[in-house]
Amino acid sequence: MSNITLNYWLSVFFSWIPALIFFLIEKDKGNPQARAYHAANLNFSLLRVMVIVATWILGVIPYLGWVLAPLLGIGSIVLFVFHIIAAVKAPENYRTGQQPGFLFNIPMVK
Repeated sequence: MSNITLNYWLSVFFSWIPALIFFLIEKDKGNPQARAYHAANLNFSLLRVMVIVATWILGVIPYLGWVLAPLLGIGSIVLFVFHIIAAVKAPENYRTGQQPGFLFNIPMVK
């Protein structure tokens, strides 16, 4: 469980790199619940990166981008807060056997 907690908190601040490292290290160890938590964290971290990249790309497009980029910036902040909430809930959810604590997630890595 300490690996999951460490993974979530490192991913909150350092994005997808710790999530990918923990996912690759832990995927073959045989614990399906831990693997599901690491995969969910990696998926959410990748979602956050995609929103940040889209914000930067739209920021350089005149007019339409200048309207949409601030909205995606706000969305990026909201995703950051959701990631913190999931990191706080992760140890308790893992102990009780619940699903990872993300409010929504896009399953890119399985």
